[in-house]
Amino acid sequence: MYCVLRQKEIDASVFGTADNYAKNIKRRYVFEILYGIHDPQSTGLRERLREVSTELKALTADSVTLERLLAETAFGSQAQLEVQRTETENKLRAVRTADRHLTSALTDPSTVTLRSRIAEAEAELARIDMATAAESAAVANLRELHDQLIAQSRRLTRALVAERLLNDFEFHTCPRCGSGIPERGDDQTCRLCLQTPPQTAAPSSLASEQDRVIEQVSETKQLIERSTKRIKELQTARADHARLRHDLGAQLDQATSVFVSDQTDRIRATAAEQARLEERLVSLEQALSLYERSQKQARRIAELEQEQESLNASIDASRHSNPAVQQRLRKLDEAFETILRAFDTPRFEEPAGTFISRKTYLPIVDGRPFADLGSQGVEVLVNVAHVLAHQLVALDDDSIPLPNVLIIDGISNNVGHEGIDLERLRKMYATLLTAAREHIDDLQIIVADNDPPPISGVHRALELSDTDRLVPGVTAPQERSDPETDQSGHSS
Repeated sequence: MYCVLRQKEIDASVFGTADNYAKNIKRRYVFEILYGIHDPQSTGLRERLREVSTELKALTADSVTLERLLAETAFGSQAQLEVQRTETENKLRAVRTADRHLTSALTDPSTVTLRSRIAEAEAELARIDMATAAESAAVANLRELHDQLIAQSRRLTRALVAERLLNDFEFHTCPRCGSGIPERGDDQTCRLCLQTPPQTAAPSSLASEQDRVIEQVSETKQLIERSTKRIKELQTARADHARLRHDLGAQLDQATSVFVSDQTDRIRATAAEQARLEERLVSLEQALSLYERSQKQARRIAELEQEQESLNASIDASRHSNPAVQQRLRKLDEAFETILRAFDTPRFEEPAGTFISRKTYLPIVDGRPFADLGSQGVEVLVNVAHVLAHQLVALDDDSIPLPNVLIIDGISNNVGHEGIDLERLRKMYATLLTAAREHIDDLQIIVADNDPPPISGVHRALELSDTDRLVPGVTAPQERSDPETDQSGHSS
């Protein structure tokens, strides 16, 4: 970018950055890298400055919107809102006091006693219901146990009967086919299946177990009867407490009916007024919260503006902290001023300095930025002087890594070809020619123009016209015959 000055921007902008932010930011970073301004600390400061600027912009827009919203509503003054809130709080406090006085009759000794007795009755009903549920579950469990004991008693009875009646029974005839069973086995095995009979409990043990099970069945029946009786008692008690709860409720209704009927309208009006005041207070609080938010935004905006100024100051200080960098920039300013004078560039009255801006890195001529020069011919002279100054400074300072090639297209655009304008064009060409000759081994300058150079000594590498617009090509030398090449001309 710093080595090519295009025809479409030579008389309009510096490197085409006037309407191209993405290109302009790169130009600034390249400038800082070329002249040693760029460093990690300043990069961090710029990143923080970008974040601060973004937040500041968003907060400012939000604050403006909020202020316009508040100005267009009925809540236009914070002081009036605070007065209204105080008045509303006082009214609400008075209404709540009146409401307490209206309901105080409901808390006289008679109604309090009735309410206490109703609460006790309801608690007793709940206790009775829990006890009834527990007894019912116990009865169900006892009935299940009773059935199990009966089944066990029956099994024991069958075992005792089998022991008494079938103990000495022996098969002599097959129960299936009726044939006689021969003598086989011994005293320890069954004659029919030839297996050893399992050990069985003695008849006395089975009888004892039978007696114990019968006793448990009797005890279980007694427990079932007692639990059933307890359930009936609980049901009777619940019915009595339910009637008591109904009677107490009727007494309380009768005690409060006179008060409620006399004060219904006043209670309704007080409740409505209390609801209206509470809603009004909520609206006022919300409006005041908007003002508090606006104030917080204002404080934050002030903090961000202060931080922005501090960051800008730190960034500017970092730019001027390196003496070598300042020396390079001073050389650039001097070279720019010298070239402008060599071009005989028109100057402005009361000059305020000609230099490269330390913030935008754009040329300033007699205190005027490039966009305010007002003449395309002057802008061409300033643009050419600007790019040539960069090249001359880079040639004298090895620490500036600028490629030493300069391409200028349309150098005579809007400069003029008569009188003093033609003389300025000649001086511009002469200055470029002098620089090329002084640095013939280090700098290459290529100029494209619609008109031939107005001075002698300029090497014309190529001339085109309306009838000859094509750039001539380079003819490749004839290749020597190769013994390995076949008769068709293709390499083997």
